[in-house]
Amino acid sequence: MNETLFMQKLLERLDEEQRIIKLSLAQLKQNKHLKLLFIAESSNYDKYLNQKLKKKIHDIALELIPDIFKLSISYKKTITEEKYILNETLDFVYNQFPTIFSFIRKAKINTTISSELIVLDIYAQKFIYDFCIKSELAEKLARHLETCFMEDVLINIIEVPNAEDFEDDSEDFPDFDNAPSIKLIDINITKHLVGAVAKKPRYISDIKDAEYESMTVCGAISGLKGIEYKSKEGCFYTFNINDTTGILPVKFFPHSKKAKLCGEELKDGDILAIEGSIKFDKFSRNFCLYANRIAECEINYDSINTLPKYKKEPRKYTRVFPKKYVLEEQTELFGFSNSENSDIFKDTLYVIFDLETTGIGTADKITEIGAVKMKDGKIVEIFETLVNPEMKLSDNIIELTGITNDMVEGAPKFEEVVADFYKFTRGAVLVAHNTRFDLDFLRKQALPLLYNFDNDSLDTMMIAQQYMKLKNYKLKTVCKEFGVEIENAHRALNDAIATARVFKKLMLLIKNKR
Repeated sequence: MNETLFMQKLLERLDEEQRIIKLSLAQLKQNKHLKLLFIAESSNYDKYLNQKLKKKIHDIALELIPDIFKLSISYKKTITEEKYILNETLDFVYNQFPTIFSFIRKAKINTTISSELIVLDIYAQKFIYDFCIKSELAEKLARHLETCFMEDVLINIIEVPNAEDFEDDSEDFPDFDNAPSIKLIDINITKHLVGAVAKKPRYISDIKDAEYESMTVCGAISGLKGIEYKSKEGCFYTFNINDTTGILPVKFFPHSKKAKLCGEELKDGDILAIEGSIKFDKFSRNFCLYANRIAECEINYDSINTLPKYKKEPRKYTRVFPKKYVLEEQTELFGFSNSENSDIFKDTLYVIFDLETTGIGTADKITEIGAVKMKDGKIVEIFETLVNPEMKLSDNIIELTGITNDMVEGAPKFEEVVADFYKFTRGAVLVAHNTRFDLDFLRKQALPLLYNFDNDSLDTMMIAQQYMKLKNYKLKTVCKEFGVEIENAHRALNDAIATARVFKKLMLLIKNKR
């Protein structure tokens, strides 16, 4: 079957708004059973792919394929996001090109996504670059990714000099530190029982909830059961395998004398490395590893680190560039002479920041980040950006902040600016008015993206509560007590500047009370 022609004729028979699917896999099984897998972008999948459309697609497909085939169709959601693209890329290299996997997973990979095209730029040092060109990795990877995502895919393998050819502080060398990675477990194979396990095991916690054509895991087995076939000509085995990061069900169907002997000798507590395919098991309603190769092994448990590997500070700003602050305005801004910039601020860098959000719930998102950097009691830089929350703003939030849906629609997403803000805050004490909201909210949004805002912090609201007696301790109230004006309140940068002025007043107040 010509897959391109098949899809062309299928889509021609669908209404325009129904053309949301793409053929991911066409597989001919035994007894002329043809299995088709279609993918659809997540939002379209939920909105349009109902039973009526599925029936229409099935009926059209039946008309397009010869009558000799028995047809079954399944569907899968796809999300065109960078982390999923990188995961699919690394999974493909892990399975198809294991000899260079350890190099590719450390390489810098840039992802550019448009409405119709995904572009991956993979930066490879010379000997890896040569291998990629000879093995046609780019072409093969592009074909694979096009079965996973709705867009066309272009892969560029870019040769870069070896790391040792650069000075340590060179800004031209690609940022390998923040490259994506697949976590592997160090093992020592002591005895091959069935076949030869060749690849290092993955963390079960990373792979247990998806299907893979080929995957290797390791761990201690438990719950071993032998189950006889209905024909009573033999049995297959089920058990769980645990590598301390997670537990994965395993099924083992021995088809040779050596495999049958292996099954008979297995026992709970054995430490094994197992290679096979992970598929959804309709009987247990769970993902299950179907074992093909089994080996006894020793596991280096010190190589298993379940703590996330947080990203390092990027070398450059890429989307939001801080602006220098005019020093002549400092005295007027803060209302203090230079002589009052006492040693309480000396040698400590502060970043005073404020967030605007869609609300205070667990599902709410950031809409604006505003921050100022203070050195020796003076503002030296400002950081400001709107953020697209990818959700509609409520009328209350629009009225409160003055930020509208139109304003954030063209703004960068949080994942596109978090690295820049992370860089802006490195080495600084974070200051906010009510850090329990702003800092906790920032960390909640940033940690899944592997940015850990682990700075020391100060809360001007808590300091005010300790040293002042006011009817309440809202920023507006504290500002009024200190004679600090807030221009255009509830905009992040303006609130951050007001908080900076309050912070300085509070520090001097504390100094005078001691």
